[in-house]
Amino acid sequence: MQIGPSVLTAVAAAAALIPSALGQTKVAIVSSAAKLPPLQNDGSAFYRTFRANDSIAFPFNISTSGPPKTFKTTTGIGMYGWNFLFTGSAYNPSRPLLIVLGSSATRSSDTSDAVSVLTAGMSEGWTYRIRTQSASAQSILSDAGLGVLNIVSPKCYNTTTKSPLRNACLDPKTLHSLRHYRPEVINDVLSQVQTIFGFDTSKVVGAGASMGARGIMRLGTSYPLKAASIVAGGLESNTSTFLQPSLCATVNTCGEPCWDLSLADGQSRPCARPVEDDMLLASRFTTSKVQIYASYGDSVANASTVGIPTCDAINKAATNASTSSTTTSSSTTLSMSSSTVPPSTTDLPPPSSTTTDLPPSSTDVPPPSSTIPPATTDLPPSSTTDVPPPSSTDPPAPSDTPSPSADPSSPSSTDPAPTSDPPSPTPFTVRAVNTTTAVPICQVRIKTTPRLAGTLGPSHTQLCSYSLDAKDMNYLISGYNGRPVTFVSH
Repeated sequence: MQIGPSVLTAVAAAAALIPSALGQTKVAIVSSAAKLPPLQNDGSAFYRTFRANDSIAFPFNISTSGPPKTFKTTTGIGMYGWNFLFTGSAYNPSRPLLIVLGSSATRSSDTSDAVSVLTAGMSEGWTYRIRTQSASAQSILSDAGLGVLNIVSPKCYNTTTKSPLRNACLDPKTLHSLRHYRPEVINDVLSQVQTIFGFDTSKVVGAGASMGARGIMRLGTSYPLKAASIVAGGLESNTSTFLQPSLCATVNTCGEPCWDLSLADGQSRPCARPVEDDMLLASRFTTSKVQIYASYGDSVANASTVGIPTCDAINKAATNASTSSTTTSSSTTLSMSSSTVPPSTTDLPPPSSTTTDLPPSSTDVPPPSSTIPPATTDLPPSSTTDVPPPSSTDPPAPSDTPSPSADPSSPSSTDPAPTSDPPSPTPFTVRAVNTTTAVPICQVRIKTTPRLAGTLGPSHTQLCSYSLDAKDMNYLISGYNGRPVTFVSH
């Protein structure tokens, strides 16, 4: 929700270090509330201007939002925090939109704390690259004109208090683990972003890793994405690890087979709303472009059990829709050479106080029944009153050390960040591709390690370091026929 400047005087310094699933520590965007950029308001939104963490220091804006401290829900609507990144005017109904969903390592212990939401949301993937590399920030936000919406999920829901906020996430008798991004909750956020910032609903694309990859694909079954580029994930069948019930010892080893928030992890009573086998909904992607980065060495989302079956299902549905025949298409399987360079990930800190704040709905409303994009409105929202400042004792988005089956964190950090792309990788080789030109093809990009004889490829965590270069961004941009970008500062 929108929070005014008075919050700054009440917020203590947040922790300046962010643990990562790769065992390394990242520096926060700012070390204290006193070092936050000034809060600005252009009449439609509160936001702060940050600069990329390199010598060029390209400026960009972030508006951060979350539910109120007293938030309770039975449907989940309104429980996500989110960050909106942009340049230029806050309100622009013609801008394309990139939705970024992070891995389970980016979930927050308290989405009502803007510091926690900002810290978690800017810690990996495209948002992390934007805040650490000017060339990327300029190309994505200015040259391509994209608005970037990053959504932050809570870690778990307390079935007793009816709250997703400030939970220990360890007691299976009272807690419902949150292992899936919920399309109806994201659609609610999109409706708010549409009203406050505006975007072109015909130019929406998505990216994510691990839990975020599964989330983008699940979102795409109900929201018309023009393109999706994901890493270490895909559509889920009923055998998926995260659709299985489990009595978990830590929040990173739980499954979530049921949407019903009242059903705790340790309860066995029948589930009223099972999490769908969305592999059966592959036909929803027949007008989208999809690429999946996968590895045979990934024990969580293996190429052979997740990536390739996802593309096979999408390509089969697209072929059937195009030709009305029973002929199916093989997945486009690409071999990613070992010379592919993971994105550089120089560290730059998150704030220690609430930033620009645009509220998700704080009321508990039923999920939308429609699957069409949120309605467009040209009216900016009216200003809302301030909410109580976050407690100074609330931790900023701690990230549990994941078990081998947990989702990964962001890539390891390096200093300093480069201002342009690393050399282009060796071109991918295409195998068994259906060439029906009228059918959008889902591609699987297999990362191999040919120099290491006998290896199957990167692990789940290692794989999530890939796919953040100009080629991948231009793949997304091509989904709505946008102009390509170069990732070179100018």
